[in-house]
Amino acid sequence: MGGITNVFASPGWPTEKLEKGIEEDLDGAKQLLKDAGFEGGKGLPKLMLYIGVKQVDPQGESIALALGQELQQGLGITTEIKQLNETQFNAYQYNGPQAD
Repeated sequence: MGGITNVFASPGWPTEKLEKGIEEDLDGAKQLLKDAGFEGGKGLPKLMLYIGVKQVDPQGESIALALGQELQQGLGITTEIKQLNETQFNAYQYNGPQAD
């Protein structure tokens, strides 16, 4: 991985120039958490990060680990990575989370 991004397009792709990401505002994010009653991430439920199987999405785990680390260090938000098989992952992408 080559650094932090705030857009979905890969660097160098034609669509990259069409996207404008959200500026990082760590202090603003901390204030929003505080206003919502979760200062420093305290009391906030664990955020689940779902990834697919490594054969289909080899970078998924690395991305989820990096994202989880950023959320923990910057905002005190705890995360858990859950690997789904391909069928589960595709269903989750198209239908959203389902009750266990």
